[in-house]
Amino acid sequence: MSRIIATLIATLVLITPHAALALTGSMRCGSDVLTEGMSKVEVLQKCGEPLMKDVVGEETAYDFVQGSGTATKVTVEQWTYDAEKGSFLRILTFKGGTLFDIEYGNRQ
Repeated sequence: MSRIIATLIATLVLITPHAALALTGSMRCGSDVLTEGMSKVEVLQKCGEPLMKDVVGEETAYDFVQGSGTATKVTVEQWTYDAEKGSFLRILTFKGGTLFDIEYGNRQ
């Protein structure tokens, strides 16, 4: 019985860091971790060029400073990374040059 519990605990310890990455909107590129809020330059430095880059539209971004706000159009881009054969594609969405979302696509 204690052997089963030890095996279960060891399994959870190994799985938990990967589950935490999946839940927090982050991903790994080698030994580096990408998180939402990073710039395109930071992502390129850590992961290199993506498999694909697509401009998917424009959005209006609002910047409110001391009660007055300005509206600006920002480009929405999606970058697709392919980690390795058999793994899921990673789709990074940038709004105005900032990493907004990390999703997992189809398996390669």
